[in-house]
Amino acid sequence: MNKIVEKILESNLIKADQHIVIGLSGGPDSMCLFYALDSMAKEKNLNIYPVHLNHKFRPGVSDEEQEKVERLCIEKGWPCKSYEVDCLKIAKDNKIGSEEAGRNERYKAFAEVAESLKKKGIDGDKIVIAVAQNANDQSETIMFRIIRGTAISGLSGIKSERYDEYENKIVRPLLDVTRKEIDEYIEEQGIEPNIDESNFEPVYNRNRIRLELFPYIEKHINSGCQEAIRRLGESALVENEYMDIQAKEVLKKCLVEYNSNKDVLRSATLDATRLGENHKAIVLRAIDKIIIDMNLKNNVSRNGILDIYNLVISDNPSASYDISKNHVVRRKYNLVIFEKSEESKRKNQIKFKVSIIEKDDFDEEKPGCYAIFDYVKYMAEHGKTESNIKFRTRREGDYLPFNEGSKKLHDYLINEKIPKECRDDVYFFAIGREILWMVPNDNFNNEAARKRGKYSQKYHLDNRTRLALLLEIVG
Repeated sequence: MNKIVEKILESNLIKADQHIVIGLSGGPDSMCLFYALDSMAKEKNLNIYPVHLNHKFRPGVSDEEQEKVERLCIEKGWPCKSYEVDCLKIAKDNKIGSEEAGRNERYKAFAEVAESLKKKGIDGDKIVIAVAQNANDQSETIMFRIIRGTAISGLSGIKSERYDEYENKIVRPLLDVTRKEIDEYIEEQGIEPNIDESNFEPVYNRNRIRLELFPYIEKHINSGCQEAIRRLGESALVENEYMDIQAKEVLKKCLVEYNSNKDVLRSATLDATRLGENHKAIVLRAIDKIIIDMNLKNNVSRNGILDIYNLVISDNPSASYDISKNHVVRRKYNLVIFEKSEESKRKNQIKFKVSIIEKDDFDEEKPGCYAIFDYVKYMAEHGKTESNIKFRTRREGDYLPFNEGSKKLHDYLINEKIPKECRDDVYFFAIGREILWMVPNDNFNNEAARKRGKYSQKYHLDNRTRLALLLEIVG
């Protein structure tokens, strides 16, 4: 058995009967992974779905590389799904680096293909997204984080598996395979990969680490520095996991109130005295976990975490710290409260109205934000309980009725690609766990949903409708 295949099997990331969405740039790493998985496909009953993203970084060359990848996939019997994206424009429009724009677009494409498989009835647990980062990428990443400044969590490097925001499992089967081993495999198999010449130019910081820093260290200080850095990452991973366990235990003991839904923490109240009695490292980790659970990690720097720590141990009974424009941490006597700011809360004070009307009295040109349903159909399901209709945000078990059945709200929001941090800003009318009407929201992909919202299809109006149930946003 080939060494590469052996290491992939040892990783336990690729299992029998899986449907594998693989990022295939055509470069050495992704070609190595593609050929290795292809060689395993028959024995392991794997289905492979190559995805190629043409970033348009190198006009002409990028198109040729796309055609080459597509021809190879057809020859292997795994047709490629290609995307053409102007990453330079996206980077400029979003004021981010071109590398970050490219990465974002790649993972967006992978998620889209994974979602299409789920819609075909394939069990989501059988679907994985495989990307080709290798051992050298791991050492470069850790070194890059050391230079920028990082905590133990950053020293642990790239994880071999994680879940994206759409709950797709992403795996890295080559993370223990060195670049040298990949080059040897490429030569043995007679593979002709695409070569991106920009990888050999020290124009990006990561390139400088790979092309200049590591060669210097290996020549003058430690020839095995990359392996040593990976060992550091392995040690940090174990210690990071232990610290997480301890922080979670401390939070359990210190939590006074915890308001959460399935994905995002909405608010938390902690006993400041009990929390502050712990070692500073554990308190910092506990604070960091709260910030992560609120999906606000990108809003808070290391210094911000230290500021919150000082608030925890402070004698000031009324100090506060702004996490973001919408969230705040405040001290209230012996309590530390993570929550939405008062300004943000005011934005959510929406007035609504539920009424029963004659259908013939309804003006179809009525301005405003509203939804209308057949009241008789509604009563047949729920009786005269319109007073139980609530205007609220999501809860565990919420679902949206469709003509062909129903869909969990959680799954619907994922399908709509609504970011985690925005899902608590989706409001709707519901009775129990059944959603009648999602009100319009700018985060919906569908233009009609952005303007009119999303309706339950169980109680639609028809020619026999006499009485109607009218739901309105009035302020």
